[in-house]
Amino acid sequence: MKENKEMKIKERGITLIALVVTIVILLILAGITIGAISGDNGIINKAKEAKTDTEIAQWNEKIDQAIIDAESKHRNPTMDNVKEELKNKGIITEYSQVNDKTGAITTNEPVATIEGKLDDYLSKIPEGLEIGETVHYDPNGTYNWQSKYCSSPENTSYGKTLNSGDGEPFNINTWKVFDVNETTGEVTLVPEHSTDDGNDGADPNSGTVYLYGAQGYNNGVKLLNDACSTLYGDSNKGITARSINITDIEGKMTDAVLQQAHSSPYGQQVSNAYLQGNSKYPIIYAQEKLNGVNGGSSVLGMSDQTSLIEPTANGATNGYIQGNGLKPTQTYWEGDNSFMQSAFETAPNGTSYYSLLMPDDTDTYYWVASRCVYTYSDYCNFNVSYVNGGGMYADIMFYSDGRGGDNDYYGLFPVVSLSSELISGDASSGFVVE
Repeated sequence: MKENKEMKIKERGITLIALVVTIVILLILAGITIGAISGDNGIINKAKEAKTDTEIAQWNEKIDQAIIDAESKHRNPTMDNVKEELKNKGIITEYSQVNDKTGAITTNEPVATIEGKLDDYLSKIPEGLEIGETVHYDPNGTYNWQSKYCSSPENTSYGKTLNSGDGEPFNINTWKVFDVNETTGEVTLVPEHSTDDGNDGADPNSGTVYLYGAQGYNNGVKLLNDACSTLYGDSNKGITARSINITDIEGKMTDAVLQQAHSSPYGQQVSNAYLQGNSKYPIIYAQEKLNGVNGGSSVLGMSDQTSLIEPTANGATNGYIQGNGLKPTQTYWEGDNSFMQSAFETAPNGTSYYSLLMPDDTDTYYWVASRCVYTYSDYCNFNVSYVNGGGMYADIMFYSDGRGGDNDYYGLFPVVSLSSELISGDASSGFVVE
């Protein structure tokens, strides 16, 4: 009897000890769990931090977009421009709400973040490098201008090697800032003067090139772009170059003047297709938008061309094809020097784009790498655009009745793009491409 009683007491004792141990273990586990959940490195705080990081990332994306929008509206955006964009989008108000919810972002931190981002962008541009500033850049290249691509096949005397080295006819070493992209740091330059000395090619050693006939129309854009790329670009430094085109010029004209330039008959298609005798066209024309060849259309823009065209391509004769019907649309407009003097916008710093695009005023001459068509009721002419005497015109390459047009020489007017990191100096000492 006594033994049974002692055994029961021992069993109760063991049970009590087990209970206490269990409780202690549970308390330890509870403490660990609570710490894991609510401690400094706990799940709750980690979740809060992750939420805050996500919100900060979202706001940074909005700041980036605000900077992009400000840059699209202002050529040289300031902090006030960006803040205005943030207010318009309600982003600054949203920042205040985030601060109230999480306490992780102070009231001043968003503004500091914005300023830091703008500083990053603005720091890419040397101080004082603005539209119209002079930059010294001395490229050195050669290009083979071939007769079979620039003229009718029977004219073989117009090929020559172009050279942009020091003292050579196509040398340009003084440039003007045409555009500055504050966001990307890219700077666009145009020459202080074209390579044309105003003699219209009277001197065969002058800085001019020749375009004529259906082949002049077929290849003018490609030749001009390739020549400028080779003569004035530098692949080792990431500097690219091309010829100026009609989009560059129109892009700096005021809306009112451009609308006037594009008034009728610009953009109008002829009413009736030309008779077969007047339906000849250069090879590339069939690839152009609104080409009107047998009622067709394509996608090539006036300033687009990817490869040179042989004079007999697609069964052509001397670069042109006899069509069965031709119903073209006019893409030509013109403006004399007095018209162009008041045609352009003014940069934010007061520089007139006229002074950059017509640097020698009425003595400015150069090819523009764009094709266009001038229509009449029963025939049309195919042209390459050019600046003549500070006015905007186009040189006739080929008539739809099969005749060759004008045979002219004009200079090059390259557009150079490069990173601002390659430019050193300042407005007082001058800017130089390293």
